[in-house]
Amino acid sequence: MSGYPVVNCMVRVAAVEKKATEKKADLAKPAASKSRITKAKSAVKSKPIVPIKEDLTRVEGIGRKIEALLYKNKIYNFRQLSKTTITTLKAILEAAGNKYAMHNPGSWPKQAKLAAEGKFEDLELLKKHLKGGK
Repeated sequence: MSGYPVVNCMVRVAAVEKKATEKKADLAKPAASKSRITKAKSAVKSKPIVPIKEDLTRVEGIGRKIEALLYKNKIYNFRQLSKTTITTLKAILEAAGNKYAMHNPGSWPKQAKLAAEGKFEDLELLKKHLKGGK
């Protein structure tokens, strides 16, 4: 079988010819394909907005570890903390274990509301009357 070179050998494959005709048909409809492309690009460009993480340790009773726990539960700033119910905060602490369940988040939303409004002097006055956030 060897010895003679193969010259001008053509093989026609039906699947390749169908793809070529489909591509020509797609080129005839540029508006439809462009709209799909722009929709796909806009979907890729839109990223979820992550709130800015604030220093939640300014709230009496919240240390670095509890702050990390709140971040993990998507509570990143004072506004979010002020809108979180006490029962939700207790559930977050209890789910983290006994080490965290002993903390009382009773005044955290009130303190966070003051901080979110920028009333840090009032927050400091309130913190003087609290012991461990209670």
